[in-house]
Amino acid sequence: MLSAIASLISPFGGWIVAALGIIAAFLGAYFKGRSSGTQAAQQAQTQGRLNAIEAKRESDNALDKATPSDVDKQLDKWMRP
Repeated sequence: MLSAIASLISPFGGWIVAALGIIAAFLGAYFKGRSSGTQAAQQAQTQGRLNAIEAKRESDNALDKATPSDVDKQLDKWMRP
């Protein structure tokens, strides 16, 4: 059985090795691209979180500096009549 398979493969051995090399190269590029895409997405999420934290900090600082009457005016915009 094994000798029959070997006799079929031997004339095409070079082609099989070349095909396997090409497949390995494509798979390597695919997985590298996926890894890079994952890292880019994580960086984008981290940047979005940092932007949200900074916006909240600015909002809190503005609220801390506001007078009580200004705070009441801002709160009235959000309350139902």
